[in-house]
Amino acid sequence: NGNVDMLESTKKYPQSEYTEEIRARKNGIIQEIDSFALGMTSVQLGAGRLKMGDTLDPKAGISLRKKVGNTVDENEVLATIMTDKKDVLDRAKSSVLEAFIIGETEVTPPQMIHESIS
Repeated sequence: NGNVDMLESTKKYPQSEYTEEIRARKNGIIQEIDSFALGMTSVQLGAGRLKMGDTLDPKAGISLRKKVGNTVDENEVLATIMTDKKDVLDRAKSSVLEAFIIGETEVTPPQMIHESIS
């Protein structure tokens, strides 16, 4: 029976100094999302580490708003990045935007749950 206040209201959780929305450059359907690129960008933002001693920032990260197979309109939010590192913002925004491949073809979203274990 722990304290669930932060689960009930995320506004109580510490916020990053910089929060940026990543918006689609064009209309279309999300064909794929480069998860490796997102992971490496998370490291730049402070949410991941390359080696054991690297410091993690629990406020940093990427919040995905869209997934493979979703239809998007130009300027629609694809993701939000959070960090306290101003010097990585431009590079991170570009990397996240490039990770989303938007095209015209209908796509079957990948299967997320392969098996239930009871």
